[in-house]
Amino acid sequence: MGDESTTISGSHAVAWFHEAAALDSWPVRLAIEDRAAFRAELSRIVLDDVQVLRWSTGAHRAWRTPAMIRRDDPEQLALVMVSHGSMSLSLKRHHAEARAGHAFLFDTSSPFTSTTPLGGVTQTLVRLPREAIPLPADRVGALLGRPIALDRGIGFFLARFLDTLALPAAECSPYEVEHLRATVVDWVSVLLAGQVDACHRLPVMTRQQELLRRIDTFIDHNLGAHDLTPSTIAARHHISLRWLHALFARRGESVAASIRRRRLERCAQDLARCTVTPVHLIAARWGFPSATAFGRSFRAAYGSSPKDFRRQALEARPR
Repeated sequence: MGDESTTISGSHAVAWFHEAAALDSWPVRLAIEDRAAFRAELSRIVLDDVQVLRWSTGAHRAWRTPAMIRRDDPEQLALVMVSHGSMSLSLKRHHAEARAGHAFLFDTSSPFTSTTPLGGVTQTLVRLPREAIPLPADRVGALLGRPIALDRGIGFFLARFLDTLALPAAECSPYEVEHLRATVVDWVSVLLAGQVDACHRLPVMTRQQELLRRIDTFIDHNLGAHDLTPSTIAARHHISLRWLHALFARRGESVAASIRRRRLERCAQDLARCTVTPVHLIAARWGFPSATAFGRSFRAAYGSSPKDFRRQALEARPR
């Protein structure tokens, strides 16, 4: 995985922005009125044939013409997610404005004009091959140039995941890059499919992976709840208890074991960080009402009692 970050301002930023826009998206024409005050910042993560770019730019206008498309069309899609500021887009007879918490989809094969007003915009842009999205072309085409809300469902989680991914990151192994790419493509696919009522057209594996991610998020957000059980998880996600167990069986870890492991991990983190909070309160915070049962589970997982674990973590701290 490659990542890089660049910030530049003033007159040099204009020439750099022209070049970066062509290299990191595709050739466009740019109009920048206040060239002296213009500022641009770019960070980029490369996941094989998928790129995640985070742009922060000042006011400008960009457009792509039919002549440009004839000269250079990589046949890619771009999902632009606005996190600060606003921008407008005109594409395929649609004109819409996206503010923070909204996204646009556009492609390299369609002429468009985008405008960023005074105040600028911060956006996360996902570039991916058109064939990576397993939806019919007419369904994807219906979404081009239309704003997509990111305040609910998979859009909410995708926006936050991409915000994190677009930050300068540690180097990942090829195996990790492969799975990060798959996650980005799957989540974007589910977001787009939900906009055109086409989730049934996604591959079964994609739907199951997205369901598991939602279940994982629900579990992580409710670890402190004493009533977090396989039954409540299944009911919350409108699936049978049998199907829930089948999904987790493919991972080689039961639902109950997954909940217990995550709770123990949170307890271990708090024990290592917090030297004054009593052990039984940390246990209760993360869903262990019985201190005795917690102690047994913790020793089985970490090979020592919670108190000994805390003491060893304290001794290991740099002095």
